[in-house]
Amino acid sequence: MTHFYLHIYDAYGEAEDEEGVGCSLAEAHERAISGIRSLLSAEVLEGTIDLNGRIEIADRNQKVRLIVPFSEALRRVGAALPLGAAGTRPAFMH
Repeated sequence: MTHFYLHIYDAYGEAEDEEGVGCSLAEAHERAISGIRSLLSAEVLEGTIDLNGRIEIADRNQKVRLIVPFSEALRRVGAALPLGAAGTRPAFMH
């Protein structure tokens, strides 16, 4: 079992994982996805969402083995509705 560190990089800055976790790379990837979803859910509650962040999974030598973009943690469903003039809803939505 390898030891991995999940370092977070987003609009708020950097959060270095100082403890890490003993697991496989696949399990570290699953933990990264779960962590991203947790971070994003907290952001949504505040009314914002930053999909430009990432988690870098590094081995015990701090060599980055995998980069997981925040956008990978979500599946987009449907298309966004267009906004009307000045950010208002189109007439069909009133």
